Amino acid sequence: MSVQFGDSRLASSNPWAVGGRGAPGEDVRIPTERYYSKDFFELECNSLWNNSWQVACRLEDIPKVGDYVEYTIVDQSILIVRDSETTIRALWNRCSHRGVQLANGIGSFHGCQMVCPFHGWRYDLDGTCSYVYQAANAFSPESIEPEVVRIPECRTAIRWGFVFVNMNGQAASL
Repeated sequence: MSVQFGDSRLASSNPWAVGGRGAPGEDVRIPTERYYSKDFFELECNSLWNNSWQVACRLEDIPKVGDYVEYTIVDQSILIVRDSETTIRALWNRCSHRGVQLANGIGSFHGCQMVCPFHGWRYDLDGTCSYVYQAANAFSPESIEPEVVRIPECRTAIRWGFVFVNMNGQAASL
C-alpha cells in the first residue's frame, strides 16, 4: 500500500475524508487540503494535540533536580521539570497571576524555584506557589487559595528514556 502526496488527483469536495484502508496494492488518498486548511489545523489543535500523548524530551535532557525543558506544541508551552531524583512533572508554562511564561528553552531553576519575571511570584518545582510579592499589601490572606494559584499540571509518563506528556488531565494512561 502506498500513500501519494501532492497529487492533484487527491483533492476532494470533503477535505476531512480519507480514502479507506484499501485493498493490498491500492493507494490510500489523503486530500491535499489537510496540509493547508485552516479549519483542519484548528480541528487538529482542539481535538488531537490537546488529547494525545506526545514525546516532550529525553530523561537525559533533565538530569539534575531543578532542570527543565520547554515543550511547545502550536501555541501551548509546557515545562518538563525534574522535581526530585525520581519525579518528573509537566507544568503549564505560565504564572498563575498574569499568565507570563516562567522559562524558555532548556535550563535549570536556581534554588529550585520558578520565579515569574513580571511580578516575582515564586513556585516550587511541583507547581505550588511559595511566595506572592507584597501579598500582605495587595491581597487579604484568605483571598489566595493555594490550589487556585498552583501551576496546573499535565499528565506525564516515562517510557524507554522518553518523557511523554498529555495536556488532557482525564486522558487514559500511556
